[in-house]
Amino acid sequence: MANESSLFGLDLKIDQEAITGVIKQMVNAGIVQALDEKNNIASSIVNQVLSMKVDDEGKVSSYSSYNKYTLLEYYVKQMIKDEAVNVIKEVMEEKREDIRGMIKREMSKKATIDSFYKAFLSGVVDSIDSTYRTTINVSVNKKEERY
Repeated sequence: MANESSLFGLDLKIDQEAITGVIKQMVNAGIVQALDEKNNIASSIVNQVLSMKVDDEGKVSSYSSYNKYTLLEYYVKQMIKDEAVNVIKEVMEEKREDIRGMIKREMSKKATIDSFYKAFLSGVVDSIDSTYRTTINVSVNKKEERY
């Protein structure tokens, strides 16, 4: 029987380290290629999602004419709007006492008080003259935070 390391009587001595190095290079190249393809696919999906047209509420409407914005535009617009609201709240809080003083000064002017009373009394008198039953309710509601 011929030597097990020979093929057709030829002795092929191959360095195992060289084979291992070549195989590692081939595997690494395959992995890099697969990752590049996955990155391209992922990038394409992300691009499609961000380019998707949505309506004013960030939803895809069944009426295509309502889908005016890309999803990216919608969220950037929302972020800017939210930050604007936060800045306005912050400035209003800083200026709260000044604004309160301005409102008190305006409300204490005789012309303002007179016009308020005239409007209130006119509404009451008009509702009493109505053929419908007049009901006047006065209630105080908890202050709601608005922006």
